[in-house]
Amino acid sequence: MGELNQTVSLEVERHLARLQRTRADAAQALGVSPETMADLLGNRRVWQVDEVDKVAEWLEINPKDLFFPQRADER
Repeated sequence: MGELNQTVSLEVERHLARLQRTRADAAQALGVSPETMADLLGNRRVWQVDEVDKVAEWLEINPKDLFFPQRADER
């Protein structure tokens, strides 16, 4: 998978930890199986635009932050 897909996956994982939410919670929010969520986060399946939008809303962030994350030293 591409670098951008990997960035989205890593950022989703980071925000899950920040909000103390699980992969199972994310799967339920997206309406996908836990296996599909594992594939998304494991970079074995490409994120679709609607999935990025939906997970970003659920994580209470702007979708662009999953593609172009700001680090603490950039804020």
